[in-house]
Amino acid sequence: MARLEVSVPRPSWWVRALGALPLPVLHALARLFALLSWYVVPHKPKVIQESLRIAFPERSFAARGPGVGLAGLRVDGNDFLAVYAATRWAAERARQGHGATLIEHVSYRAGAHSTSDDPSRYRPRDEFHDWPLGDPIDRLKQHLIALGEWDDTRHAALLQELEDEVSAAWREAVASGTLNEGPRLDPALMFEDVFKELPAHLREQRDALLAELASP
Repeated sequence: MARLEVSVPRPSWWVRALGALPLPVLHALARLFALLSWYVVPHKPKVIQESLRIAFPERSFAARGPGVGLAGLRVDGNDFLAVYAATRWAAERARQGHGATLIEHVSYRAGAHSTSDDPSRYRPRDEFHDWPLGDPIDRLKQHLIALGEWDDTRHAALLQELEDEVSAAWREAVASGTLNEGPRLDPALMFEDVFKELPAHLREQRDALLAELASP
């Protein structure tokens, strides 16, 4: 999940998962980050079964920023207002010519990482009931209601509107095919639209696939 733009008037940003931080990519792209306004790292303290403190000895991922010439900022990723404030600060800092900012969003994943993940292997089975500081959407909702800027009726209407939008997008997507039902694309298409000239090892793989598909 990434969006990368290089433009001066409009702030640009790049969202990258934690897996990128242990790799040389953070250092190799440090100069590219100078063209960005901020570099967002979603941080979920418990990911699959590996302790992040094994892969990352630093107390904060944002602490890696100064090492490559980037400002580092750590923020509650489940707090909309905190994220908004940090993002505005980073954008203004970039507009003033002070470079990009590495923003660490400390978040929490209530559900499983994937369908093959069993969160109970590395955290209490019912931990999600005690979501730290609560559901971020509900936190924002209650805050806006307290300010008189929102109410339960409008919230319910918005939820229905978004559910309808997601359902429509899902129906459009499955019309192009699913893993278990057709229509299915030609498997050979996976070798197209990447290289202008297909490398030899991929040509061999493509030919092997085509031969296997053609066999009875």
